[in-house]
Amino acid sequence: MVGAYNSIRTTAIDAIRTVRGAFGDPSSLLRRISSRYRALEETNQSLQRQNGVYKAQLDVERDTNHAIETRNRWLTAQLAEAVAYTERVVEEAGEALQRRDCAMTQLEATVAAKDQQIALSEARVVAAERQYRAAQHWKRDIIEAGHVLLQTRAELEASRSGRAVVFAADHNDRVTYASPKALKLLGYDINEIERADVYSLLSGTDSKNSSQVRITIQREIMENRPEKVSLPHARLNRSEERSPVGANLTIIPIYAGTTYIGTVIRGESKDEKQIRLKAEAAAKKAAKSREQQTVEAELAGSNGALTDVRKWLKGLRPIN
Repeated sequence: MVGAYNSIRTTAIDAIRTVRGAFGDPSSLLRRISSRYRALEETNQSLQRQNGVYKAQLDVERDTNHAIETRNRWLTAQLAEAVAYTERVVEEAGEALQRRDCAMTQLEATVAAKDQQIALSEARVVAAERQYRAAQHWKRDIIEAGHVLLQTRAELEASRSGRAVVFAADHNDRVTYASPKALKLLGYDINEIERADVYSLLSGTDSKNSSQVRITIQREIMENRPEKVSLPHARLNRSEERSPVGANLTIIPIYAGTTYIGTVIRGESKDEKQIRLKAEAAAKKAAKSREQQTVEAELAGSNGALTDVRKWLKGLRPIN
């Protein structure tokens, strides 16, 4: 037993000596191995930390790329919507231009038709005047030709000015024509007012009743033979007991040579309206000026009386 122990001890000592001879002291070897292990462990931890940093950077780059892709998809969708909207706008603009061109074409056709209607009405007026002159020796033909001339002049005024109110009345003040717009405005049928007294359609003006208006216009026509007579602030009677409607009218006497045929009554034109407004403004200004002069004269008289009173008071002496 002791011999075996000594043998094992000798073997162990020989092994230690062999290791010391090859590697040196085992404790120093263990220390070197331990320091290298710690260095490797630290290196490993550093690599793990660096890997963590790289992984975080990769995650950030991945999130950034995802955000960029999302924004690119949003921008692509917005661009597609903008392109579609632009195409719709261009299409609608094209349709609007087509509608405008169509409206312009219709307007040009309407203007051309109106010009043609006016030219036709003027030609009818000329023909009616010729017919009237040719029928001067025949009383019946003269009356009929006068009626035709009067009606064609009224139709010409209705076509030329487009006014809502156009009437024609013969020399006896009987209605012979009423424009469609006049009938619609007043609510009458042509059969209701044809051959009626034209002044029955007038309830008067702001300052005159219907009878006074008739007398004034007839006197002006017979005495002065004017080209036209203005009748501002007139009131036209409407059907079905509705309130009268206001209108600024122009009365145009129609003559054939020296013979008075009748009158055409129409709404005033823009030029006539401007002239009327200027005249009314001038009349108001003149009335205001006269009123101011009257007030100034009264003030001057009052100042003179006050001056006389002051002089009289200065002449008084105090009583002792």
